Amino acid sequence: MESLEIIYTENLNSRIEARKREKYLKSAAGRRFLKSIGIWDRSSIG
Repeated sequence: MESLEIIYTENLNSRIEARKREKYLKSAAGRRFLKSIGIWDRSSIG
């Protein structure tokens, strides 16, 4: 098994906020955001 590395974290106030943020980051807009900060790479998606 390949080892994993944490490359980005956020601190949110509640589980509900965290779930909303997770859904956003998995959306097209969220992927654009991740790409804009340099951590989205389609080739790394399994």
